[in-house]
Amino acid sequence: MKIALLGAELEENLGLRYIASSLEAQNHIVKIIPFNSESDIPSAVSSLIDFDPRIAGLSMVFTGRAREFCRLAQALRDAGFRGHIIAGGHFASLNCSQLLTDFPAFDSVALGEGEELMCALARSLDDLSRVTGLCYRRSDGSLVTNPSLGNPDRLDDLPFPKRTTFHSYFGKPIASVLTSRGCWRDCAFCSINAWYKQGGGKKFRVRSVENLLEELKQLYFEHGVRIFNFQDDNFFLPNPQKAVLRFAAIRDGLHQAGIDQIAIAVKARPDSITEESIRILDELGLFRVFLGVENASQRGLNNLNRRCSVDQVLKALEILNSFDVHIAYNLLMFEPDTTLDDILINLRFMERHIENPFNFCRAEAYAGTGLETKLRREGRLLGDYFGFDYRLKDPRSEAFHQIANYAFF
Repeated sequence: MKIALLGAELEENLGLRYIASSLEAQNHIVKIIPFNSESDIPSAVSSLIDFDPRIAGLSMVFTGRAREFCRLAQALRDAGFRGHIIAGGHFASLNCSQLLTDFPAFDSVALGEGEELMCALARSLDDLSRVTGLCYRRSDGSLVTNPSLGNPDRLDDLPFPKRTTFHSYFGKPIASVLTSRGCWRDCAFCSINAWYKQGGGKKFRVRSVENLLEELKQLYFEHGVRIFNFQDDNFFLPNPQKAVLRFAAIRDGLHQAGIDQIAIAVKARPDSITEESIRILDELGLFRVFLGVENASQRGLNNLNRRCSVDQVLKALEILNSFDVHIAYNLLMFEPDTTLDDILINLRFMERHIENPFNFCRAEAYAGTGLETKLRREGRLLGDYFGFDYRLKDPRSEAFHQIANYAFF
């Protein structure tokens, strides 16, 4: 069966590439069609119509681009596509009923990770009741949601993601890689936790070191990749000692395989950072860390349910700055209950750490998150599922936020 997968390809879309390799392992013919902006609709439609698949899967992860994907789905219908259109990803799954009600161009929505679900859909396209974890529209227009069996525990069972072309970074081939899926915390602003709750199964899973090394060796020797961008939500483990042992095993395995002169980039929580773990990653070629600081005020951290202290944030920056790595961090300095005192603490934090690139913004309330639940309960939630909005509780903080948003937008 021919199946088209459409989504952003500004970086390698590992979600689509994992699904593609799983489908190809079952002898389906898969085409990944880039859809990086609304201006790509004509070319994406033309490419899909020429391919003539029976299923079109749309990777609707981000709220900010959701309407573009809705317009793409309708454009496919207007161009004569009569196959099955399924949406997946965080936005689509957390808003599945609204999406299918408001946009008849979609036939179904996937509620979890897509590898097994898409294979099941291809097997049971004539009987959607057999596809677990699927929300779909019956012929009479009513909606039904099939119970999910949960996301797979064993990531090692998945085929490696489909690789076609590679981006370059400073003239060197770069590849995105996942060593784990999910996260072991429950931050109020993050949709990861909500998405995994809906999909079922364990929220955090890791690949074995052996399985990871096999993929890295393939990328290094067969594709010439020299830079590995690890896209894990948090590259580290809940237990710092176990993280050190895991990183050491990866380092030793790569050296034994003759892999050297590489560079790696990771994402991390401040409370994950230890000097021992960073020293091992430095030996591996660590050149960049994106650090989820999120707030420099302890009150702000607590409001965001970060389960992290300011002291841990400061210690993480101290450790990372002692190594020759590029550090960038984010501040969700405008959260629903922030005060001018909290804002001042964050501004002083920026001044003291001006050598590290950063960005700052408001904590957005995505569907299914703790923030959305809180704001809805308090009657403060504005907007709709294509972009919930709210005002900060303190009017002076809200005024400052609007000024900053206008000035730095």
